Amino acid sequence: MSLRRVVFAAFEFELYDVLGIKDGLGGALELQVKTIYPGADVAQFCTASRKPWPAKVDTRPEELPVASPMLIAMNAPATRELSVSPDKKSLIYKRDGWTWTFTPTPDAGK
Repeated sequence: MSLRRVVFAAFEFELYDVLGIKDGLGGALELQVKTIYPGADVAQFCTASRKPWPAKVDTRPEELPVASPMLIAMNAPATRELSVSPDKKSLIYKRDGWTWTFTPTPDAGK
C-alpha cells in the first residue's frame, strides 16, 4: 500500500510504502514504512551550480493511532486531534498535516 503520491516536474515521489503492520502501544498500529528518495541534481549556493544528490532508501516505523469506536457512543468532546463527524458515524483524527477518517462497521459474521 502506498500513501500519497506527489508528482514533480521530473520525477514521482512516494511518501511511503507500507511494508508491514503490527500492534503498537495503546491500541495504535505500528506501520513499517519505506520511502525512496530519487537521486537529483540540486542547486548549491546562490550561484546555482549543480551538485549531485544521491538516491536514498529510508525504512522506519510510523505510528498510526486508532481511536476506540466507543468515543462515538460516549459523545466525547472534540479535541485538537480527534473529533466525531457531523453524522456521528466516523472518527476524524488529524496529526502532522494528515487527516485519517475511521468509520467503524459491525462485523456481519458475528
